[in-house]
Amino acid sequence: MTKSYYDILGVGVNATEEEISKAYRDLARKYHPDVNPGDDEATAKFKQVAEAYEVLSDNQKRNNYNRFGKPTRVHIDNAGFDNIFSNFFKQENAIKGTRVRLTITLKEAFTGADKAVDIQQKEPCEVCHTTGAAKWETCLECHGVGRKAFSTESFRVEQSCYVCSGIGRIPTERCKKCSGQGYIRGKTESVPVQILPGMEDGSQIRIPEKGIGGTDLYVVVNIAPDTTFERQGPNLFLKIPLPYTKLVLGGKTEISGIDDQTISLKVRAGTQVGSRMRVKGQGMPIPNRPGNRGDLYVILGLDVPTKLTEKQRKLLKKLAEEEKDE
Repeated sequence: MTKSYYDILGVGVNATEEEISKAYRDLARKYHPDVNPGDDEATAKFKQVAEAYEVLSDNQKRNNYNRFGKPTRVHIDNAGFDNIFSNFFKQENAIKGTRVRLTITLKEAFTGADKAVDIQQKEPCEVCHTTGAAKWETCLECHGVGRKAFSTESFRVEQSCYVCSGIGRIPTERCKKCSGQGYIRGKTESVPVQILPGMEDGSQIRIPEKGIGGTDLYVVVNIAPDTTFERQGPNLFLKIPLPYTKLVLGGKTEISGIDDQTISLKVRAGTQVGSRMRVKGQGMPIPNRPGNRGDLYVILGLDVPTKLTEKQRKLLKKLAEEEKDE
């Protein structure tokens, strides 16, 4: 009894496109001629798997197969080299868009910057002429004609062969120069990338038709950790150590913002270690809200000296004695 296409792939009749694709990839890897050199049985199974996938991966072909069975498959003419070989070697590597990562500094994210990324383009393989194949054999389904005819009681239809997609042959060995991809590495192109002020870590910039092979380029922006400021959304956090006397007695201190502007802070007497001081409008720019910025939070710490003068040591000892007497 002839197996159905669903049985060949090991999926149910209600299988999703993802389930069909996964089953095809797993079986194609298992039975591919490159993996099983000289194994005629594996080659035959590989062709069956490819035939089943050719039909079930296409909605129109699948619907006709479900209605009429194998003899009444419907295929699209002039399908070109969209055959089992290119499907097997290119499906997982099909380029739907080129994604690259670009690392910038926090300062560049604050001010905005003009950057660039290098994209290595691809060129047609001169050995296989973009087919991805090094060796071919005549298609056994159509005997090299590239077309199949079938009839019912009421009509006759002639269409492209579902195995070889109308070219009359199928590949048996992939091209070693391009590893079956049909393309090799080409020249490297520098693509300008504009960083807008306030851009956040993980933001994605789309640049149409600047990716590999004319696809869209997606630049994922990563912001390197800053040694001074920590960012949370539009807000910045800055830790500064203060002398014990300033925390106890209070006073003024100055810091530099991310824009290198001097900011004066008034520390209240009796301020505890770990206290936060909020400076409005001194954080990161907020995208799409020109002129608006987040806030800067200054976290106060304690600066413990490692070396003391003799005078300082005597004063601290006197203070310690007074605290002991209280």
